[in-house]
Amino acid sequence: MFQGSLNVPLSTSDVIYAAIAAFCLTMIIRSFVRVHRIVKQTMQNAESELLTGKNDIKAVLERCYKIFPVERFSFHGQIFTRGMKIKITTLQDKIFEGELVGFNSKNMICIMTSKLIVAHELCNIREIVMLEEA
Repeated sequence: MFQGSLNVPLSTSDVIYAAIAAFCLTMIIRSFVRVHRIVKQTMQNAESELLTGKNDIKAVLERCYKIFPVERFSFHGQIFTRGMKIKITTLQDKIFEGELVGFNSKNMICIMTSKLIVAHELCNIREIVMLEEA
């Protein structure tokens, strides 16, 4: 066993420096713990948003089906049905490609693109082309 005594003379400034160093080390460790908690919570929130995002899309589509209840409509002699992949060219030369959601009594159609759900009046559409059968 160690039986010697340590006679290390500590000055007041040594004690103050040690206290400041301990305080700084404690604050650094607490900051790392806080950052870890924030990152962990952010990751959990992102995961839950991904899961609810799919449910949100379903809810939005259900609402679109209610607003655009007609499944078939005719445009320039061609019949289009809900679920068809179509390409719309507007009078302003904007092009939308997506899946036909429906048609309503106000002469508007709705399509779902990869990023948007677009509703447009038939009178402002120059051309509708079927990309593939539903």
